[in-house]
Amino acid sequence: MVIVNSEDKAKELNTARFAERILQATTATNIITGEKINNINTINIPASNTLVLELN
Repeated sequence: MVIVNSEDKAKELNTARFAERILQATTATNIITGEKINNINTINIPASNTLVLELN
């Protein structure tokens, strides 16, 4: 999953609208930094940043 925030402030993304694609995934790993996200119901995206996530 790729998420882009091109705004100059951080955003919180509610992933409910992607449920059809996320399926049973409940966690994710940022493949660039290795950071684990334990709950993907909402994802915080820093300002002017892109996240590349592997859904688990």
